[in-house]
Amino acid sequence: MGPEAVLTRLVVRGADPDQVNRLLVAGGAQGRVVVREQLGKLIGWLIDRQGALEGRARNVKSLVERVLAEGGLAGRYAPKGDPDLLEAARALHERLMAGRAPFVAWDEFVGLFCDERAD
Repeated sequence: MGPEAVLTRLVVRGADPDQVNRLLVAGGAQGRVVVREQLGKLIGWLIDRQGALEGRARNVKSLVERVLAEGGLAGRYAPKGDPDLLEAARALHERLMAGRAPFVAWDEFVGLFCDERAD
């Protein structure tokens, strides 16, 4: 038996990751793009911290940077400043705890955590 090629990551620069995910699912692929995976890590980190975010702006910024970099979107978006990142993380944590595993859409993530870079 010969080697098998497996696509483990998909990066579509400049596209809405949620739209890419929907197209993958519509085409019969498992719906999972790298941005969704990284957003899941951010959500998991927020839940693990149980809302205790004081002094953790650098951690939040690092997680946001990872979402952007691994998704190929760091040239278009930058993380907000530390106070805004902590406020966004607190707001998202509260929303996560109020619902049962709510979906965090790409537009919501960008609105909470990112600024668009000037061209």
